[in-house]
Amino acid sequence: MDFTKFKPLREIVLVRREEKKKVDGGIIVPEAWQQYGWRATVIAIGKDVSNCLLGDDILFLKEFTVLPFPEREMATTHADHILARIEVADLVEQIIPQNKFILVSENPPAKDGEGIVLVNPRQNTKSGVVYRVSKECLDVAAGQHILFDKSVAACVEDGKKYLVLDEADVLCVQET
Repeated sequence: MDFTKFKPLREIVLVRREEKKKVDGGIIVPEAWQQYGWRATVIAIGKDVSNCLLGDDILFLKEFTVLPFPEREMATTHADHILARIEVADLVEQIIPQNKFILVSENPPAKDGEGIVLVNPRQNTKSGVVYRVSKECLDVAAGQHILFDKSVAACVEDGKKYLVLDEADVLCVQET
């Protein structure tokens, strides 16, 4: 099918998802169990899309995508579901958050005997340091220490693990 003849409308983005993983740590993954990842290349955009360009490599919320073509490598998603753009600087891929998403370096959990630790078994509050934020973020800035209750994804940039959070999931920031 010729995907170049399709023009997304409004804030819809047409993407080519990353190739399926065929090997996982030396184990061959059967065809039926191969999964597409969070990464894609932008093929076409609707007229109201402002957070990506044709050819951009992006990370997206794949649970909000639609697979309208028999070739399951192609998908459509709403521009609001783009987590980040991938940019290369000094031969290193950098994750640039979009749409009020932030990149956080999670603090290790407190150990017994290290201050007061109260745990609510129904919540999983975590802490971390904000590494990078999207331009749309209003309440959180890079370098701030935060408390949060959930993340939407985990990723690795230059060998360091980060969590991707929606700014709305940040519970509080530490005053400087």
